[in-house]
Amino acid sequence: MAIDFTFSMKVFSSLFAIMNPIANIPVFLSLTEGMADGKKRAVAATTFIGVTIGCVISVTVGETILNVFGVSIEDFRLAGGLLVLLIALDMVHGSPSAQHTPQRREVGASGYDQDVAIFPLTTPLLVGPGTIATLVRALSVCQGDGNRQTSDGYDTGSNRGRNDGRKLDDNIQGFSSLARSVIDGSLNRYD
Repeated sequence: MAIDFTFSMKVFSSLFAIMNPIANIPVFLSLTEGMADGKKRAVAATTFIGVTIGCVISVTVGETILNVFGVSIEDFRLAGGLLVLLIALDMVHGSPSAQHTPQRREVGASGYDQDVAIFPLTTPLLVGPGTIATLVRALSVCQGDGNRQTSDGYDTGSNRGRNDGRKLDDNIQGFSSLARSVIDGSLNRYD
């Protein structure tokens, strides 16, 4: 069994761009601010283990889990994009995101979130919808399933008709229009 280095580099570069570990260094530093060096190393090790487990689960049973719930890869990516949009809108407005701000019951006696290694570092920052979708698609390409290529070169692993591609394009265009109107409406409030 020969290793396809071109495909391996495509998957690695996709995962590196989606996980973006360099940009997450400031997030890690801000979440572990005030912790002892040993505790920071423990958080980093727990995050590494969590990311590894999350990626292995995504590759091995990710498509099965999505199929059980009747969710396609495209639907999963769209839902993840909506979550990112909501977080971005909160950031534009200057209000803290409920997804990234721990509740009082989640903060330990020391005043720090005790589970920053799992949430938000492991998931959703490093192993989020983009990472899971990329891993599931890469596995479908390795297995040779499906007959449709997406714009980024990955096979979707589905045997759908041509109309599904048009439906997805229509959904994406509708989502883009909705996002533009929400952003325009949000920005008009501050004029």
